[in-house]
Amino acid sequence: MERLYKILKAYSLYDPEVGYTQGMAFLADEEAFCMFVKLMKDYDFRSFYIPGMPGLNLRLYQFEQLLEDKLLEIYLHLRKQGVRPSMYASQWFLTLFAYKFPINMVTRIFDVVIAEGIDSILKFAIALIKKNKKEIISLKFDQLLNFLKEKIFLVYSIPEKSTTKLSWLGHSANYRVDEFVNDAYSIEITKNMLSKYAAEYEKMKELEIEKENEISLLKSKNSSLSLKVKDLQDSLNTLSEENIQLANTMIQNKMQIASLIDENEGLISKVSDLKLIVESQPAEIEKRMKSEIQKIVDKNLQVINRNRILEDQMAEIETELAQTKMQLATIHNEHDSLKKKWNELKKALES
Repeated sequence: MERLYKILKAYSLYDPEVGYTQGMAFLADEEAFCMFVKLMKDYDFRSFYIPGMPGLNLRLYQFEQLLEDKLLEIYLHLRKQGVRPSMYASQWFLTLFAYKFPINMVTRIFDVVIAEGIDSILKFAIALIKKNKKEIISLKFDQLLNFLKEKIFLVYSIPEKSTTKLSWLGHSANYRVDEFVNDAYSIEITKNMLSKYAAEYEKMKELEIEKENEISLLKSKNSSLSLKVKDLQDSLNTLSEENIQLANTMIQNKMQIASLIDENEGLISKVSDLKLIVESQPAEIEKRMKSEIQKIVDKNLQVINRNRILEDQMAEIETELAQTKMQLATIHNEHDSLKKKWNELKKALES
């Protein structure tokens, strides 16, 4: 383990961009640092571990397309169960199947990869899925995912009674490795197919980048719009307060208008009543006037009669007054005559 640690440490210093990534320990043989470097550089295995893992993601995409083209029934079942290649095949590809697979199967996979290139891992992956078709189609999500991660290679195991026990990572059985390799080689995967899938993947990534850029731009615009929305919200709050005040004023005005309408209706009713009264007044007024005139005429006749009586009485009084004046004048004359006689008599008596 110490030698393995030194190799991985050396590579992390040799290639700082990759450093150490989980899964490398299953690849680095303590005797072969140079082979490890060659795998990483010349076999493009380095792209599996750099940030973003573009090499791994490309192979996962190619693997899924191969499933759809060659094993459609299994592909549809996996999709229906929500099981994607990244959930189980990532550990296959990152470790070249060394994470769980028996050592005798892993060494043969390494041989083929070194001889033919990293793309050969796709043949082994498709062969495993095809060999386990019946089992895969019968399983649901949880059991299916566990089977793909832990037990998919058991289809090539030889019954324990007929084998010499081998132990590696807990496996005490031998495997039909030649059959496994033959099954992988029976899967036809051409460079044109992989190039086509790679072009599709690159196009998809470009679209994703464009979409991400568009989303980033939209987020920027959204941020700007959010500020505008906040400003508008503040303005709206101010307008809402003003609107509430206007609404209150409008309500008061409506109440006043309603009151005025009621008052106006009352006045209209009164006007209507007065109009009826006015329309009925001329006949009554004429009748009253005739009655009043008749009364006045009667009173006038009475006054005339009384005036005549008074005139007659005045004439009589004037006559009596004239007679009285004449009598008074006679009395005055008699008084003066008597007074004169009295004075003469008085003088006569004094003498």
